[in-house]
Amino acid sequence: MSDIQETAVYAEHAVIGSALLGSTRSLLELTDGDFTDGRCRLIATTIRDMLRREEHVDTITVADKLFGRVGPEHIHKLASAVPMADAGGWYAGIVRNATRVRVTAQAHRRALQALSGDEPAEVVDQTHTDTISDLEAVPPLLDVAPDADPPTIADLLDLEFTHDWLVPGLMERRERIVLVAAEGAGKSVWLSQIGIALAGGCHPMTGQRIDGPKRVLLIDAENSLQQTQRRFRWIADRFGDRLTVGWARNVIHHIRPEGLDLPGRDRAWLMKVCAAASPDLIIFTPAYKLMRGNPQLDSDVLALLQVMDEVRVRHNAALLIETHTGHGLDETGRRAVRPYGSSVWLRWPEIGIGLTRHVVNEMVMDDELAVGQWRGMREERAWPSVIQRGRDRQLPWIEAGSEYWGAVRRAPLDIPPDPRVKDD
Repeated sequence: MSDIQETAVYAEHAVIGSALLGSTRSLLELTDGDFTDGRCRLIATTIRDMLRREEHVDTITVADKLFGRVGPEHIHKLASAVPMADAGGWYAGIVRNATRVRVTAQAHRRALQALSGDEPAEVVDQTHTDTISDLEAVPPLLDVAPDADPPTIADLLDLEFTHDWLVPGLMERRERIVLVAAEGAGKSVWLSQIGIALAGGCHPMTGQRIDGPKRVLLIDAENSLQQTQRRFRWIADRFGDRLTVGWARNVIHHIRPEGLDLPGRDRAWLMKVCAAASPDLIIFTPAYKLMRGNPQLDSDVLALLQVMDEVRVRHNAALLIETHTGHGLDETGRRAVRPYGSSVWLRWPEIGIGLTRHVVNEMVMDDELAVGQWRGMREERAWPSVIQRGRDRQLPWIEAGSEYWGAVRRAPLDIPPDPRVKDD
């Protein structure tokens, strides 16, 4: 046993002793996995259960609960041996640090045992993924500072927050935006337009300059390199000189038409890609090709979203995710505009956008899409309600009905689809 683990055993005794003398907070911050002493683990579980039932905890009541399993003399010994009863937080910190060392060492030992030096690449990749998963199970450090007053809403209201905009009024850092549409509606071009605009320091709907170019990471599990090149070249040409010089170097792309398994074997790859790109915006497309699990199963979809949340928070980036609609119909008999698969998608994002054909007085408006909200926005954002195909040197998709594009909105539109771009 190492010195740190031996010291931790004494700290385990002190944590239990402190709890028996009334200092229970530190015990509640630890888990059963933190205790290597079997009797301490049993006593800790018993005390937590008693606190949950709002029962009084001391040496006598705990000894009564554990009668026949842990002798009362041992329980009294733990209480009497505590150097300082109100130092339970410090003792718990020692225990947790030992747990972190122990779990980390076990993860590395398992990795070394799995690899002898001549394994095929897929075994190495799986061992890498398993080791990362093991290391993520390492519990966090404890806050061993003296007890402070718990945070209140009054404290929260005294704080000053400002929006951390990527696009003022439209998109904030760490926001999760899920774009849903049927096949062929035009969502791929709109996603690319948004990415190019941010990389070139422009507003994605008006082309007006905003506060500096942003770094965009594109993870595309559907389109080929050739399709991506044609689409980006055509859209950039429509922006013209509104884009900042060198905008294309701000878009980092990973084109993987064979599909990905981000919750599984490709998780470590994604972490490495995001670390290298340091993105402000990450575009994922399409959702159904980013996982190998069942898209109808909550647990499988949650595993995918957990990975996305991790890179979102770690890099302070917004997420823009394309997914498809299912084939079910809504109450009007039209194809329902909501993400295909698990209902987890309905609860997860801050913004849920659905694109459908724009209908006015029962007439389908050619070259126009209604921009609906299948999930109510948590805060107001200036996403358009209708978009239409731009013409000539305008952007591929422009906001319909705004003053900025008023003249264009009133003009007849007769723009055939660009033959170089398959708008899926």
